[in-house]
Parts: sequence; C-alpha cells; structure tokens
Amino acid sequence: MSLNDNVSWMTALGNDYAYKEVFSRQLMNFARPGDLVLTMSVSGNSPNLVKALEWSKQHGVYTIALVGGKRGKLAELADFTIVIDATHYGRVEDAHMGVCHMLCYAFMEHPDLQK
Repeated sequence: MSLNDNVSWMTALGNDYAYKEVFSRQLMNFARPGDLVLTMSVSGNSPNLVKALEWSKQHGVYTIALVGGKRGKLAELADFTIVIDATHYGRVEDAHMGVCHMLCYAFMEHPDLQK
C-alpha cells in the first residue's frame, strides 16, 4: 500500500493537522505490529517521514529507510537502512527507484515472502 496514493486524504490530513503528520496519521489507521514501513528520502530528514518512523517504532512496526549520503534522522530511527552514498538528489532518487524495482521483483518471484 502506498500512503502517498490518496491525495485527497493527504490534503485533508495536512489541512486538519499538519503536513508532517500525513503519513503517521494514515499509519494509525492501517499499520499493525509486525507490518513493514519503507521510506525514501535523499536528506533523511523529511519531517513527515521522520514522524511516520517514530510512530512506527512506538507501535511495533518494522522500518526500512532508503536515504542519501547524509543519512539524516531516518537512518538513526530505521531498523534497516539502505544508503546511497551520494548527495546529488537526482542520482540518489534514481538509485532508490532501482532498489524499489528489485523489491517488487523479489515479491513477484517469491510470493512466500508476502506472508
């Protein structure tokens, strides 16, 4: 499930609460202990993602952070961190997409991983 797929909900949460809560508020509804949250941020300091990982850690949700070379707060919070050792936003974002494609293929080729 992609938490940034429902723009109407994100806008409502941003207006009613704060933009930094658009993901943590969604996790409150969907996430359960043992679930996995994957974040991507070049800086590793996106406030909405930091808040989402903080909430996840408090509620038994596993976390993975894909970050750039500066790592940021997400790298400190995440259970697992994948660092693209560069600070050029375009290059890091391209590498993040490559990692996401590999994850998708892993799940498609090994449906038993989804249990």
